[in-house]
Amino acid sequence: MKKLCVFFAACVCMMMLFACSSATSTPEGTVKKAIKCLEEKDYEGYVDLMQFKNVDELTKEQLSAKKTQIIAILQEKGSKEIDAKGGIKEYTLEEPRIEEDKAEIKALITYGNGDTKKQKFNLVKNDKGEWKLDAGK
Repeated sequence: MKKLCVFFAACVCMMMLFACSSATSTPEGTVKKAIKCLEEKDYEGYVDLMQFKNVDELTKEQLSAKKTQIIAILQEKGSKEIDAKGGIKEYTLEEPRIEEDKAEIKALITYGNGDTKKQKFNLVKNDKGEWKLDAGK
């Protein structure tokens, strides 16, 4: 019985590790994680899913300042919009359009008050093979 419990616990741990590590291995996984961050008001987590252009040219301080600025905008505007609509109730993702290291996914987000919004997510694959939200500039 003890061996069975240990085996079960090991299986659960492995599934959790796999789920966490593969979250950004597909465009869909990245978008799902991004929407979950918005649901949970984890704006830092959302910004961590973003890929900034010319990131190698930025100092750590500049990158940190850029991330802090985006987090503040999400907290102020994004949180108000989501809260005013009763939070995110559910979402569905369309099939991604993938071309080499770029992808586009459209999501239909349904809010708690019944409103819906179609949101387009542009993604890029970084040099580590992870799909990230394209932050543009």
